[in-house]
Amino acid sequence: MQNTGSFNQSLESDEYAVEKILDMKTIDNQEYYLIKWEGYSEKESTWEPLEHLLNIVNLVEEFKSKKIGKN
Repeated sequence: MQNTGSFNQSLESDEYAVEKILDMKTIDNQEYYLIKWEGYSEKESTWEPLEHLLNIVNLVEEFKSKKIGKN
């Protein structure tokens, strides 16, 4: 997946570019995505709730489609 969006933290003005989505999990009916940030190692990837990823909905949908296709 290529970066087609960015993540904008609401409390900070810093914007981080998403390189790819690595994984997904659901906790208490809320989806979380493991995000590999551009310019950072995979070790620095973070779990982010869907509401933090509204600028990259297309990447989220692409990831979900590929994940469903693997099952």
